[in-house]
Amino acid sequence: RVESTVEIVLDGSRRSFAMHENEALLDAASQAGLDIPYSCANGMCATCRCKLAEGTAEMLQNFSLEEWELAEGYVLACQLQPTSKKVVLDFDAV
Repeated sequence: RVESTVEIVLDGSRRSFAMHENEALLDAASQAGLDIPYSCANGMCATCRCKLAEGTAEMLQNFSLEEWELAEGYVLACQLQPTSKKVVLDFDAV
């Protein structure tokens, strides 16, 4: 069952993929043929930091983003679980 459509803005291009309930965003992106930036996949290194440009989402854990970054809409893609039908993650806004 498809829960959300995730659109990635990276290096000036946009790509979308479907993300299922309880699926990891990095896994869903990889299955769609997308190579998004990440390193630790545990919410610690901030390599996957991007801006939540559209939609709503929650992070499972966050060990690296400061309060001001959260207030500006930055998220860790590796920890993201969409809570809306569509989310747009902008890696170019970092």
